[in-house]
Amino acid sequence: MRHHIRALPSIILFLLFLAAVSFAAETRGLSVVAKDPASGRQGEVRLYNKTYAVIIGIDRYQNLPADRQLQNAVKDAKGVEEILRKNYQFDKIITLNNEQATKDRIMEVLTEELPAQMGEQDALFLFWAGHGNQEKSSYGEIGYLIPYDGATDKIRKNITMAEIRDTVSKKIPAKHVFYVMDACYSGLLTTRSVDGKIRRDLGYLKEITKESARQVLTAGGKGEKALDGGPKGHSVFTGRLIEILESAPDFITANELQASIREKVYSDAQARNHTQTPGFGVLYGLGDYVFIPKQQDRLGDLTGASVARQQELKQLRLAEEEASAAKKREQVEIARKERELATLDKQIADMKSRLGTSAVHTDDSLDQIVALVEQKDEQGKRLDGLRQQREGEERKREQEISRLRQAALEKRAIQINTDLMKYQRVASSRYAGEMKDTAWKVLVANYPEAKQVNVGDVDRFLFVLGLTRYEDEVVELGRVTYTDPQTGLMWAKQDNGRDINWASAVSHCENYSVGGVTGWRMPTQDELAALYASGAYKGKINLTNIWIWASETRGSDAAGFYFYSGRRGWSPQSDAIFSGALPVRSGK
Repeated sequence: MRHHIRALPSIILFLLFLAAVSFAAETRGLSVVAKDPASGRQGEVRLYNKTYAVIIGIDRYQNLPADRQLQNAVKDAKGVEEILRKNYQFDKIITLNNEQATKDRIMEVLTEELPAQMGEQDALFLFWAGHGNQEKSSYGEIGYLIPYDGATDKIRKNITMAEIRDTVSKKIPAKHVFYVMDACYSGLLTTRSVDGKIRRDLGYLKEITKESARQVLTAGGKGEKALDGGPKGHSVFTGRLIEILESAPDFITANELQASIREKVYSDAQARNHTQTPGFGVLYGLGDYVFIPKQQDRLGDLTGASVARQQELKQLRLAEEEASAAKKREQVEIARKERELATLDKQIADMKSRLGTSAVHTDDSLDQIVALVEQKDEQGKRLDGLRQQREGEERKREQEISRLRQAALEKRAIQINTDLMKYQRVASSRYAGEMKDTAWKVLVANYPEAKQVNVGDVDRFLFVLGLTRYEDEVVELGRVTYTDPQTGLMWAKQDNGRDINWASAVSHCENYSVGGVTGWRMPTQDELAALYASGAYKGKINLTNIWIWASETRGSDAAGFYFYSGRRGWSPQSDAIFSGALPVRSGK
């Protein structure tokens, strides 16, 4: 549980045909389409030229004691960042986590960098997850946020709400700014509350786009503690925020968001005999921030074979084919130059053999040799230049292909996650459970590699696709494991991280699980030696101990391997100093 206070947004679901999103070129800006309830007609409203976001998450604090360090703030910040990148239109997202989030850096971004980049028709969303506090004075309480290098006993090191209201809000030239604070503090300094009536019609959007706004949403009211243990391992507040943004069928305003999140968080807290009511207010202005979704069908059918993904794969194949063809052309040109150079070498060698003998030609002379050497030097320089050019072009092509491959893998993971969510929605239905098997068949039909996976075995389904669940998202196995290309063994990305004896190391390995991947064991001494010999693990496996236990034993001793020197060894099983465990499993 984070101490003091935290907060944020809301949403109202609406039929997709009542409001759709349209995107235009930069000259036209970002628009939404909404319905006029009086006439039934739809109209387009241009809202912003560009949208920006600043996402801040702080778990570690330089000047706070150990019991004031946090555990989930960075995870909450990354969760918000993910849903923004996945579902909403943002031209630029700046993230500041832990050591990056000093007061100087935060204020530099908010009062120098962004004001230089943004215009009066832009919008800014700022999310803060971390600590805050308040200090009493003779004239009331002073609320503030605590950056990484902040301190509870030195207010000058923190970011006060007065700075947010009077400096940041005025330096940012944007039309709409929405602050969402999942932080421990009070003292919003809002000048007014909001109208309880929620609107999203055409007339309302036309009104708010003419007006500026600085809106604030916080995790709780004064003196309330914000609960952790919310959806997907986030705080209750941030978990609900992400749910609302994820389920919105189209655009959503800050006012809609706050209405929904306040109700949900209050109900969640009441169910746990706790009081937590997110606070919402306006620093100034009559406008309303709008989250503009990306142009995509988020209510589409359960399918993994989207046209967009096929186009991306086609683009990757074309890039690979073009790279191969270009490499062949360059190799042909280099071979031609090499032949020309070899011809010159032969001419020089022939002349050298003739000089001083009866076979000398009338045109053999020192000048002729110099001319041939100069020609050879020139051809050699051209050949070297051609080789360097080829190497440079090949590196560029390899980088582009690598980028396209990575993008394809990431988008594939996102698509698979989307398809899984749709399947799980069907599988969890109380009234449509009979459709579970059919939904699984439709899901697997899009991914033939998984056709042998048992119905409902999501972990195995992901595994055979080279994916896994990690921190509530679908990721590539390579992000949480390392597969040795020579042995095919799959290794944990890091050792256990502390001194451990042999018996505890066995237990750690056999009970290890990451992203739903199980079946781990302790490696043999030969396997550790092979991993060391390959050298490929460097930079991919984090080893904090110099000795890694192996499975072999003899009497009271057990085998191990010194990764700092590459030596095998034996040690008493009870020894724990500088000793660690590194789980391994079959890569299949």
